[in-house]
Amino acid sequence: MGAAFLYLGSAAGLGATPATTQLGSAANGRFGSSVASAGDVDGDGLDDVLVGAPVESGSGRAHVYRGQSTGLLSVPSWTVSGPSTLSFFGLTVAGVGDVNGDGFADVAVAAQSFGSAGNSRGRVHVYHGSAAGLATTPAWHRECSQPGLAQFGSALSGAGDVDADGFDDVVIGGYRASIRFAEEGSALLFRGGAAGLSLAPDWAFEGGQDGATLGASVAGAGDVNGDGYADVIVGAPAHDGPAMDCGEARMFLGSSHGLSPLSSSVARGALVSEEFGVSVGGAGDVDGDGLSDVLVVGASYDAGQSTEGKAFLYRGAVIADCNGNGITDATDIASAASRDVDLDGVPDECQNTGTAFCFGDGEFAACPCGNSGWIGRGCRNSLVQGGARLWATGSASVTQDSVVLRAHGMTGSDCVFFAGSASVPSAIVDDGLGCVGGSLVRFGARPIVAIASSYPSLPGDLPVAQRLALPPPGGVRYVQCFYRNAISYCAPASSNRTNGLVLVYGP
Repeated sequence: MGAAFLYLGSAAGLGATPATTQLGSAANGRFGSSVASAGDVDGDGLDDVLVGAPVESGSGRAHVYRGQSTGLLSVPSWTVSGPSTLSFFGLTVAGVGDVNGDGFADVAVAAQSFGSAGNSRGRVHVYHGSAAGLATTPAWHRECSQPGLAQFGSALSGAGDVDADGFDDVVIGGYRASIRFAEEGSALLFRGGAAGLSLAPDWAFEGGQDGATLGASVAGAGDVNGDGYADVIVGAPAHDGPAMDCGEARMFLGSSHGLSPLSSSVARGALVSEEFGVSVGGAGDVDGDGLSDVLVVGASYDAGQSTEGKAFLYRGAVIADCNGNGITDATDIASAASRDVDLDGVPDECQNTGTAFCFGDGEFAACPCGNSGWIGRGCRNSLVQGGARLWATGSASVTQDSVVLRAHGMTGSDCVFFAGSASVPSAIVDDGLGCVGGSLVRFGARPIVAIASSYPSLPGDLPVAQRLALPPPGGVRYVQCFYRNAISYCAPASSNRTNGLVLVYGP
């Protein structure tokens, strides 16, 4: 059955006995497997509580209990069930702030085992608050269609407002995602907006080695460096570092351009199988210096007693080093080691630009041979299960362009970046999907090295804006990358493509 206990704060601290005890309603329902503050979902001035029961009703359920002056109401004001039997809906729940800016708190619930037997791909639902409370129909959902045990939603957290646009964002982990490496794991960030969360992930990061399990934990870290933007911490508890499976946790800084594609700092475990990073979280401001602090757990840390575990506190600091090279951003910019076209004090290589579209992840368009890739990428190829991803960093300016197109996860020897003046409905092209049309410009073949390629990258390469011949005040272009198959995935196909990317150029 299970239970959840609420302890009220006071001037003397937390009470010794619970003010409210909520009991599950079904045998073996595992009520209370996850709990979270939901925020104020109905705008009555009192915070509410979210409780998961991942086996109730067979599919799992999530419940919200409304706050009152003496604690919580005794019965839930909101209950929803999972999308399918044994999807473990409610094993992970989170209050995610206000993702659509309407003044009411919103919540997210994951069904991390959604899929078919032996194919626990995962799905996440977001429900918007209102004066009447939470809606029972999700305003947003995203699922993984890539075959395998990705368990998308195994970790879930509100990220805060990473770009300070007034809308809260959400970070989601899938610790068993296999993109290039088996079960390397992945974390994705979806940005909030007036209509809710974006369908396209605005930011992604992968584990980078077999079994790293990055995304087993994710959390909004608060503002660790005092720049006014929320930051995010991600754990990879089986990442190999100083010792086998010691684990690591990475910090990513927010900015006006969103979350940096580069981690600003990395903390690692020191012991074999320490599981450092199995749990990460924002700690608030424990020393009152105005900077947020974070906690990282090494669940199997051994200091004399077997797997006794240890929690580590890392304090925030006013150090701007978005690329983690040990040199301050200001020094990088002053020395011309990094460009800063928009003069915001953040090196351009730490700024994502453009909006991804045309995904081969199977949710919006079918890949030709059932070869769905990972969320926000192209169709699967013969080498990289997650497919190839196209993104860009820099500042999209016609007069001072610093955009670098970046593609990762490709087979073959060369990548051909090309741009069009229009997008077209996704159409099957060999192993992948084509979605760029209109007047086309080819950037030419660029070598693929270690499954990655970029433009500009060779001596004499013109800036992207100049290659596109964009006149002031700029315009919109749609970009993809075409690459040859090392081995045909869908014989006799001979090529594949990345996802698409929309670039909006200013003066």
